[in-house]
Amino acid sequence: LFVRKMKMLDYYGDLNNDANLRRLLTDILNEPDVKRRFPGLEIDVDAFISQMDERTYPELVRRFYAEWAYLKGADRWGGKTPDYSVYTAELLQLFPDAKFVHIIRDGRDVALSLFRLDWGAKSPIVAAKHWKERVEAACNFGRKLDDSQYLEIRYEHLVQFPEEIFENLIHFLDWEDDRYKIIDQFNRGIVGKVRRDNFNKWKTQMSRRHIRLFEQVAGKLLQNLNYKTIFSDEEISQPLTKTQLAVDYLENILRKLLMGQGFKGLFVRSGKWMRKSIVKLRFLLNSTSKALRIN
Repeated sequence: LFVRKMKMLDYYGDLNNDANLRRLLTDILNEPDVKRRFPGLEIDVDAFISQMDERTYPELVRRFYAEWAYLKGADRWGGKTPDYSVYTAELLQLFPDAKFVHIIRDGRDVALSLFRLDWGAKSPIVAAKHWKERVEAACNFGRKLDDSQYLEIRYEHLVQFPEEIFENLIHFLDWEDDRYKIIDQFNRGIVGKVRRDNFNKWKTQMSRRHIRLFEQVAGKLLQNLNYKTIFSDEEISQPLTKTQLAVDYLENILRKLLMGQGFKGLFVRSGKWMRKSIVKLRFLLNSTSKALRIN
């Protein structure tokens, strides 16, 4: 959401202008994603703007999340979505002092999870491409950063040794003042809920055909991350045929339609396109109006 808006800042003009800043914030607050992801958050636009330390987009985003953190009784905030991995450069530009935590999970287990999610891929090739693109992007970005700014965690280690991994995370985040209190709260409230065997499910729940297709797309990355592939290097190196790609594409579409997500996804994408088009059209009309006044 905030990255998408960042890419459209030119259409809002100088944010030192109250009207431009108010229009940008109002558009953000009217986004369906905001109402869904931040339930209960109510922001008075004028009060919000008056409390901004500077009239910049990064400050707007910081202030927004500060409001959300306050509502939740938290003194730190962060965002969590795999899609951030393809926008890491933009996020670093927004927040130069940000810390990035990259949780890597066996892509075949990720595929199983995607199959069950409303918005997720419904076929192995689409799922493999989804996983490969995001993991490679995050690794290529993060491994160039200093260790104090980027941390990789293996999902399999996290669920098996949550106490140890959480302590490492607290240290990485420089959360030392009330370190022991936070760790104690985690151990008492969270650890018992962790499903420590929640990995390698693909071995029993994924068909050999799906595994092979996934490994043909992302097998090399699995191996580079020390996940074992069940098919040989020769087999996973074979390029996908046009028939395999066509069948997988149809499988993805049909499963989404059967789950009622095909038309829903089209509706959501259409809504985003419409909102983006309205912003651009408004900018064009304002620019034209100014030009006419000058002439």
